[in-house]
Amino acid sequence: LKKKGEENNWDIEHINAATDNQLEKWEDQKTWLLNAIEDVKEMPEPLQTTIRHFLNVANGEGFESLHEQVLLITGETNMEERLKHSLGNLTLLDAGTNRGYGNALFTSKRRIIIEKDKAGTFVPICTKHVFLKYFDGNPKATWTGDDVKAYRNALEDTMSVFLKPKPHENA
Repeated sequence: LKKKGEENNWDIEHINAATDNQLEKWEDQKTWLLNAIEDVKEMPEPLQTTIRHFLNVANGEGFESLHEQVLLITGETNMEERLKHSLGNLTLLDAGTNRGYGNALFTSKRRIIIEKDKAGTFVPICTKHVFLKYFDGNPKATWTGDDVKAYRNALEDTMSVFLKPKPHENA
């Protein structure tokens, strides 16, 4: 994110990654796994050890298995396809940040957004609220179907004030 006053190019960000495609480049896989170790607090120690060993000796072979294990722990594989592409799974984010973290886990995206906000960079208020999980009481580390629904309801409630039909429009 850029400092206030600098020009930004904005993307509509899928909060829970819209694509299930695997990370192809070894460097991207390595970054994803390192972020997972840092950000997934409920990751069992044996899996962390396996990932660290993999990062020291592997060249990308076997990544799919580790990727799937991490996704199962975080619950990020369970979102219905119809929810992935709905309004409740979208927010505004500067293009550099959005494209920079790619298919990152929600918890990694959350950490990055919080770091950027603390550094004084501009984060749209609704985007900040999404990553701070203002819309429900669910755990902070995942973005679930319940989060999508709660966020969409909050958007609809907010917008209904502005989109109410005028009295003469009902006649």
